[in-house]
Amino acid sequence: MSIQPDTEEERFSSANLDNFSQILSNRPLRDLNPTLIAAFRERSTKRTPSDLMKDYDSKGEFYGPSSIDQRDLLEYSLWFYSVLPDRYRAIELAPIMPFALNTAISKIASCYSKHKKTKKLH
Repeated sequence: MSIQPDTEEERFSSANLDNFSQILSNRPLRDLNPTLIAAFRERSTKRTPSDLMKDYDSKGEFYGPSSIDQRDLLEYSLWFYSVLPDRYRAIELAPIMPFALNTAISKIASCYSKHKKTKKLH
């Protein structure tokens, strides 16, 4: 008779997450994206207004209007570009990038997980 894990923590131990991560990483994106969208949709239905307020209060610096006056920011941007040598081009980057762009070109992962062991970068 096998002993079933009692807690969520036991069910999703590091070994289980590594295995799950390995399975997902080998799936084509066309299969993975709908699964993740469904998972986030399911999670979002379980969130209450109280949960949202707790997040807002604990991470207030990430939400809400900026404390920087946009005129000051624009003035700084204009000054910054005015002092750059002519050999620099001011380009606008696309707001959406191909999946894993950061990792592919810089060896910096797009996100880190406490469950994933990352290699130390030199």
